[in-house]
Amino acid sequence: MKKTLTTLVLLPMMAFAQEYQVLRPGQWVYDVEVVIFGRQLAQPDSLYINNRVSNLDVPVHTLLTNFSDLPLLKDLPQTNPEESEQWQVPIEGNQPKQQALVWVLLQSSMNHPVIKKLQSNPTIKPLYFLKWRQPATRFLSPEYVAVTSIIKPEITFENNPDSAPQLESFEPFSDYAFDGVVAYSKQKFDHVTVKMNYYRHDPFGQRISYAIDQKQRIKLGQWQYFDHQQFGVMVKVNAISAEQQNEVE
Repeated sequence: MKKTLTTLVLLPMMAFAQEYQVLRPGQWVYDVEVVIFGRQLAQPDSLYINNRVSNLDVPVHTLLTNFSDLPLLKDLPQTNPEESEQWQVPIEGNQPKQQALVWVLLQSSMNHPVIKKLQSNPTIKPLYFLKWRQPATRFLSPEYVAVTSIIKPEITFENNPDSAPQLESFEPFSDYAFDGVVAYSKQKFDHVTVKMNYYRHDPFGQRISYAIDQKQRIKLGQWQYFDHQQFGVMVKVNAISAEQQNEVE
């Protein structure tokens, strides 16, 4: 079974592997959507700009891109009590019965309603869209996915070529390039963390760096804005029940 993987990250970041998440009754997984856009503004001389950047030295998850031969949701194998020395009678109605495939790339096409809406604004330059599935991660130690244009993803969609990325071929640190990570975490409330560096050129061709480094409480199912004068990041997190998990848009 051949799997095609992509690491949307700049080295030397570490990467986790994809995995199945055991689901207990009532437990959900989450689809995370990210949109990056730039504002088409005249740039000042780089000599007068504080070129602030966010620290991106965090481990990131590698997203599985070709999972047509893997079910998004499958039943847990039945455990034989005689094969387990530590087997205990499970509490009725609370034992896990299924597991969900997580850290998978669901979509990266620019053919998205939010992108089309942004394209209608002459002052906005849509740059990127990415959607993936993950479990909730811990609030105090959120787990990240790389969202970057610095290295164009080498992604193969063998069974669905129309879903292949439609990204511009950015050279490292070219005008409108960006490099960052996004994390969804949950404690009592839901939170998204965005660390994003954005690069423009001044009138003399020198690089200018801008940054967003924010953690915000969010509402599930609603777009959350991480805003900067020069660019923006939009993130939406949807809870996906077991009944919905085999329905990928």
